Amino acid sequence: MTAFADRLARTQRWLRAHPLAFDGGLALAVLVCMVAGSFADPNGPHGPTFGTRTPEARSALLMAVAAGALVYRRREPMAVLAVTGGPVRRHWRST
Repeated sequence: MTAFADRLARTQRWLRAHPLAFDGGLALAVLVCMVAGSFADPNGPHGPTFGTRTPEARSALLMAVAAGALVYRRREPMAVLAVTGGPVRRHWRST
């Protein structure tokens, strides 16, 4: 086995033993993407422009709650779906 394959196998074993670590990393990555996207204006003169908008406090709170709920997606999948889908949909309708 090559060094890369050995490292990959070790990482897979560790992630299977610690599934919350993967879910936490996923939640963090989703939160970073949502926050970065909230600063973008999709209707710039030459495509998207960043830094021209800032998210409201309510939007930031919804992003944090939605991303944080992803940590529990293996234990309570329907509750996570309700937490991530419901408030986000209501917020989009109100803006």
